[in-house]
Amino acid sequence: MGGFLSIAFFSIIAGLIYSTIIYITIPYKIVNLNVAFGYLMGGAVAIAGVLGVHEVFPWWHTLAITMTTHLFDVSTTINLFYLQIEKFIQIGFLEEFMKLTVFILYGVIRSERGDNPIATMFYMMMVSVGFGLVENIHYAIQSIGSDFPHPYQVLLIRSFTATIGHMVFGLITGFWVALGRIPIRTYGRSWFDVVVNKRPKLRKWIYTSIGLIGAVTFHGLYNFNAETFAQASFGIIYLQLLVGVLAGGWCFKYLTKTHNKYVKKFNKRLKVSK
Repeated sequence: MGGFLSIAFFSIIAGLIYSTIIYITIPYKIVNLNVAFGYLMGGAVAIAGVLGVHEVFPWWHTLAITMTTHLFDVSTTINLFYLQIEKFIQIGFLEEFMKLTVFILYGVIRSERGDNPIATMFYMMMVSVGFGLVENIHYAIQSIGSDFPHPYQVLLIRSFTATIGHMVFGLITGFWVALGRIPIRTYGRSWFDVVVNKRPKLRKWIYTSIGLIGAVTFHGLYNFNAETFAQASFGIIYLQLLVGVLAGGWCFKYLTKTHNKYVKKFNKRLKVSK
């Protein structure tokens, strides 16, 4: 029992530290910690969704190999195509889709109304953190008595790779979800802007889909690099995560600027109407 508790503690501590760092650097009192904890727990539950798909649709396990063997007969091409289907769709898409589903469902359950865009992005990140923490425990326990490194070595490596990776994946989805919820009143940039921005519900779903695709792509690249470059992948992964973290910081600033601009225009129109 003590060993499991120790593994659980070291599985979650890194994610909580990183989340705390982000929390204390965003605007004060924008994020509700009780709500954030709910999304964290929701992310942990999202694992059950992934396992449920594996149980209900067993063919999902063999999707990559089935598609590959039906399309190609060259070994090098087979391996490359197989890895892309496995990493981007079987793993990346399924996991990110389940996280987003939990995020949307919990928002409906708590009757979410009017969250600050920064909070929306943070809450989506917390879903990913919860997912990553349960995944850490899984890999740590799986390494016991196997050829894998010691559980704490697994957790140490994942603390600086997979944990940050899941946070970045969540930030990507959260940014686009939040951006889609900010009302836009100017339609002069392109035909797409004119059509989409005049239809709030369509805009929300399109932007949410973009966020999902972005997270799946980043997730798939992470897994694909880890699989194809072996130990050399750490340099690529660290670079990818660094870019993701810096991009996340920019996204927070952009959302703040865009939201403040909308609020300023809204208040100005409100005064004029009075």
